[in-house]
Amino acid sequence: MSTCLRLELPDAEAWAAHQAGLQAHGGLMVPGGGAANVALFEPVEVEVAHAGRVHARAEGRVVQLSAAGEAAVLFEGAAKEALLALTLSDPTAATADAPLWARYETLSRAEKLKLARNGNPDARRRVLRDPDQAIHPFLLTNPGLTAQEVVGWLRSGLVPGALTEQIAKRPELIGNQGVVDALVQDPKTPMPVALRLLPKVSMETCRRIAKAGKLRQQIVSAARKRVISP
Repeated sequence: MSTCLRLELPDAEAWAAHQAGLQAHGGLMVPGGGAANVALFEPVEVEVAHAGRVHARAEGRVVQLSAAGEAAVLFEGAAKEALLALTLSDPTAATADAPLWARYETLSRAEKLKLARNGNPDARRRVLRDPDQAIHPFLLTNPGLTAQEVVGWLRSGLVPGALTEQIAKRPELIGNQGVVDALVQDPKTPMPVALRLLPKVSMETCRRIAKAGKLRQQIVSAARKRVISP
């Protein structure tokens, strides 16, 4: 029986971001794929879950294990097509009894700041989508925030450039290899910050950047220099 990994989605927008990666690269980054759980090239089953329910299961193969404890799972044929066809819908009714993040538009700025500092992962992701970027840094003071969650933000493309710079200043986050790798590869990370962090990128990721050549040219050039340096 294949190992089962679970991709828990906070909202439909998160799934759309994962599907974009699946379309472009053929795979999904799934939590819980540390070396103790799965092996490279091992066949696995991935559950896609949202709002307490499993919406899809698909068979794939592990093609990469990250330092952040995630597995890159490649899907082919019918499994890939089924995942690309999967649509999720978020609850549309935001009643007075709904959690604050579900009725976010009705909140005052003070309530939004409080939600950023104390909210759960769903709330934090909702705050991240707020166009008022002055609120975003308060997310980094939330005691429930994890490095793995920040990696997910960066890979989703939701993090504005100003916040990437703030993330790079947080020792508890920048000490995580997954955060460093994601920051360097995020096109919104200011170039000086990305170049400063590149020497800290894992050599595996650095080789991939140098070989693929799909990122900003200064990043690719710096990665190639590091790879060929004695």
